[in-house]
Amino acid sequence: MVMKIVLVAAVVMALGHVTGQRCMTRDQRTEYRELVTMASCVKPKPSLVQLPVPEGFDYVTPSVVTLYQCTGLSCSAFPERCLPMPGQTQNRTYKVYASSRNGIKPVCAKARVQEHLACVCRCDERACPSNRVFNRETCECECNPHLETRCKNRRDVYGEEVMWSSKFCSCECDKFEQCDSTTVWDPNLCQCAPMF
Repeated sequence: MVMKIVLVAAVVMALGHVTGQRCMTRDQRTEYRELVTMASCVKPKPSLVQLPVPEGFDYVTPSVVTLYQCTGLSCSAFPERCLPMPGQTQNRTYKVYASSRNGIKPVCAKARVQEHLACVCRCDERACPSNRVFNRETCECECNPHLETRCKNRRDVYGEEVMWSSKFCSCECDKFEQCDSTTVWDPNLCQCAPMF
C-alpha cells in the first residue's frame, strides 16, 4: 500500500513538471513576466541601426547610430511582426564620412534612416511576385490559385502535357525537347517554336 502511494505521488509530481505547473520558480516567473513586458510591441526601444553606404563607397563612419525602432520586439499572435505603425515614422539624416578601400580621401556625405515613433503587431505586407498573392492569415506570399486552376485546365481540358509546380508557382512542361537551330523551346507551348 505504501509503495502504491509513493508511486502515485511520483507520477503526480512528474505530471506537474510535464504540464508546466512547476516549471519555474516564483523568481523565474517574475523575471519572465518582466522580460515579456520589456520586449512587447508597445513602443519603440533604442536600437543600433546600420547606416546605409552611398553607392560607389565601401563603408561609412560612423557606421551605426542609436534610434528608436520596433525591431526585435515580440507579438503574441504568430505570424504577426512588430512593425512601425503606418504614418508613425520619421526620416533622420546623418552626416558621415564615406570611404573606399582604394585609398581615395573620405568624402562628407549624408545617410538617411527611418526612426519609428509607434509600434503595432501586424502582417508585413510586402509586394509579391506576379505569380504569387499575399495571404493576410499567414502573412506570406503564396502561389496565385488562379494560375494553378489555369494550369490544371490546360492539362485536363486541353490535354496539354503540363503540371503545376508549387515550388515555382508556375505551370511546367512534363517534358523538354532539344530544338534544332531554326527553333527555340517555348515553355508556354511546351514545344519547339520558330525563332523570331
